Amino acid sequence: MIRLVIVLGLVYFAATMLFIILPYAGLTVAGADLPVSFKIDVREMAEIGDLEGTVILYRIACAAAVLIGTYLYSIVSLLCSSYFMLRFSRWYLAFTGRDRELWPERPKKSRYRWKVLLITGVFVFLLSASVMIGFFFNQIFDREEPVRIIAHRAGGTMASENSIEGIQAAIDQGCFASEIDVQRTKDGYYIINHDNDFRRLTGVGRAPKDMTLSEISELKIRDTTGNGKTHSVVTLEEMLDAIKGREKLYIEMKGATADRKMVDDVAELVRKHDCVEDVALISLNYDIINYAETAYPEFTTGTLFFIGIGNVSALNCDLLIMEEETASNDRIRLIHDSGKEAIVWTVNTEISMQSFLDSSVDGVITDEILLAKKVQAGLDSRTDLELLHSRLGSIWY
Repeated sequence: MIRLVIVLGLVYFAATMLFIILPYAGLTVAGADLPVSFKIDVREMAEIGDLEGTVILYRIACAAAVLIGTYLYSIVSLLCSSYFMLRFSRWYLAFTGRDRELWPERPKKSRYRWKVLLITGVFVFLLSASVMIGFFFNQIFDREEPVRIIAHRAGGTMASENSIEGIQAAIDQGCFASEIDVQRTKDGYYIINHDNDFRRLTGVGRAPKDMTLSEISELKIRDTTGNGKTHSVVTLEEMLDAIKGREKLYIEMKGATADRKMVDDVAELVRKHDCVEDVALISLNYDIINYAETAYPEFTTGTLFFIGIGNVSALNCDLLIMEEETASNDRIRLIHDSGKEAIVWTVNTEISMQSFLDSSVDGVITDEILLAKKVQAGLDSRTDLELLHSRLGSIWY
């Protein structure tokens, strides 16, 4: 078995070199002088110039290397693993002394011809697909706009959570929107706070619903970035003044006071500040989002969920905001087919950002704004070969 493992390991190595490493290395050298993110639309071109023709041929070669190379490598992988299991099973039968007649004999009529035809047919199809990709590369892979970056709790880790400073930091970094958490006070005002009470940020274990606005204004919030500063609790009206005409604001209606009265009151405040186009009303509580979408159709509404069973795209709202582990490609496609936007939260790791910022989602909510911008810049600077490998390289696995 050790000898077989060594032989198959060498076969894997040869396949990797022949179908993956050498073609990629050659194409990397060949494309070194070609422009990155070069836009070509052959449908609007009366004549293909020399540069356009070179780029198209290069993209055909890249697509063929990715599609056909991974296809051939997957065939080698399948044959090697199947052969190993065949030999291992025979060794097991011999070792245990079981009757070798239990092993089925090879059928007399071989189907190798049809297998070869099938493999060849797939090869020709992939080659044809590579040609199509080369000519319509930008139409296939380009998005109309990049995935939107939404700052979690106002400004993520760039500033203290749910603060005006966080809003300003998100605006300075060009974020599409900021997400904040709204709760109602005992006397009917609306303040920004994430937790059920103020213990984590102020040391006071009382809930917003049990305190008046005057009492809450006396609290001092510890800066969550750890710089030692303190802040006052922000009101919703202050947040609306901070973002008006500058950035979108996703208002999450939170906690025990998230009810239909909150929807009515928040809608009134937003209208008073002339910010209807600047905000989206979101919540984990679907009942109030359903109410908001029905009673205030001019507002953008969204439902957050971390578990979704059934056809969530049928929910009565504009945005479906999924916890990242529930954001499958099929679910995103269903959401888009229903005319809604798909947003993922909370995307904080580089691996997750690599995936979602290069996907069909409309936006990601994140605490790590600077990391998201860095990852996005890396995705935008990919060569044609790198983009094709990331989009198509795993198609056979």
